[in-house]
Amino acid sequence: MNDPRYPECGAYHEAGHTVVAAAQGMSLSIHGVHVDRDGKGISYYDCRKPEPVLWGFDSKGERTVISLFAGLIAQQKFSANCPTTAASEDNDWIDRLLPQMYLGGTSVPEMQTSEIGLNEARQRLREEASQLVEKHWTAIDTLAKALWAKPLTLRLPGEPEKRWSLLPEEKTIDGAGVTAILKEFGICVSLSEQ
Repeated sequence: MNDPRYPECGAYHEAGHTVVAAAQGMSLSIHGVHVDRDGKGISYYDCRKPEPVLWGFDSKGERTVISLFAGLIAQQKFSANCPTTAASEDNDWIDRLLPQMYLGGTSVPEMQTSEIGLNEARQRLREEASQLVEKHWTAIDTLAKALWAKPLTLRLPGEPEKRWSLLPEEKTIDGAGVTAILKEFGICVSLSEQ
């Protein structure tokens, strides 16, 4: 790892996903945001997961891609030396969602259904993510610091996605806690049970 602050970068990565998703009107989950002592984390928000079925274009897909890009952007804003490998799973999702959205089913009229169109979409959505990270940086920074300041506690049984970390302990802020922090910045969100 290039940066001794790398584990803390994970808190910024997850806060970036969470705040940008919420700022776009996506609901958050009661499960909130988590990071382990090594900086691996997960945030729960109402995203569109890639599936083998070609869904075609929808705005939820774009908001998901923007939120996925926001994790690495926020992490590297906190520390430019954090490795980009932290976003490999995010990039896999993006690589699966973009063709589903723009090459399968109905495409956005101004987009070409080609590799050029996918690259243009990728650049446009990454730029939107970058702008949202800049606009909401104070909220991202506040959420990340609050998450990183939490003590390590044993992961609760029954939480979804237990496989995100092999470590038994994590720092966590539940959905209500995330909502309270974001409300301070005028970002109002709804919580779901998922």
